[in-house]
Amino acid sequence: MNTVDTFKSELMNWLRECGFNDVKNLDFAIDFAYNIPDHKIHIGVQRYPEVSEWFVEFLDEYGFMFEDVPEPVLCFLHELGHNQTIYNFSDETLQFLAFRKNFTLSEGKEGMMAYWTLDDELAANKWLIDWTSNHIDEFFALCSIYSTCWNAMVDEVNVFDLI
Repeated sequence: MNTVDTFKSELMNWLRECGFNDVKNLDFAIDFAYNIPDHKIHIGVQRYPEVSEWFVEFLDEYGFMFEDVPEPVLCFLHELGHNQTIYNFSDETLQFLAFRKNFTLSEGKEGMMAYWTLDDELAANKWLIDWTSNHIDEFFALCSIYSTCWNAMVDEVNVFDLI
């Protein structure tokens, strides 16, 4: 098995072991995302250091209790949070929120902070914070997968070739 398949396999195994059976697939994309119809988490390969710093600051303000967590782990858990919370919103509400997101993304830090407080984004963020606080062993297991399998994959392939 190559490092790409190993990484995806380890993540899928982790998802199953943690009871997240409704995530059906993982794929790579420029940015992290959750695809509702396919129940698929897109694993982002592009890094945005400044945005990552703001995201950690945002999570800290809402009670995230860990330090020095790799940004991709936080992004993955955020998308998993969408998987766990998205069905609390009607299709109409999600459409309205998608429309509102168009007006926050280009405004720097202030725009990102506003984006992360939109109802569906805030639900995913609060889920991330609550879940990590209550599932520390599983959280550290996910961090381990990223630190070993992701790093091995990055050493072997250009991740931009995966999208």
